[in-house]
Amino acid sequence: MRRLIFEGKYEEAQNMAATKILSQVGNEMPYQTVGRLNIRYQDHKKVNNYYRDLDISNAVAVARYEVDGVEFTEETFASFTDQLVIRHIKASKPGTINCELFFNTPMRDPKRSIYGKKGFAAGRYYTWQPLFSGVKCTIVPIWM
Repeated sequence: MRRLIFEGKYEEAQNMAATKILSQVGNEMPYQTVGRLNIRYQDHKKVNNYYRDLDISNAVAVARYEVDGVEFTEETFASFTDQLVIRHIKASKPGTINCELFFNTPMRDPKRSIYGKKGFAAGRYYTWQPLFSGVKCTIVPIWM
């Protein structure tokens, strides 16, 4: 397809994309963001030895860094099967994770609540597919 585009054969490239890349049934799932989880660390003023890695084949992103001699690791991974995105934060020294969590969403009329150590957000997207118009999100901080 790239070759066709570089040769200026745009209509032929478009037809190839329509048959080889796009869904033939038109029922692919729409993906919209449920929101953004922001994490504000209270005492992470000076960060050393910062490292990031992205493993696309396993859907895992890792960030590792040190603050005052403590190594922090943030691992984010996704599971399509379980319909989850997980952010795992750990520290090499117990009791050193000190942060605030903020959740923003573009959903209309979001409802937020706290139950024990779980935070819940539910809202509704208005899309062309009624099956996918109701979205729920659960934020569960698990401290280790």
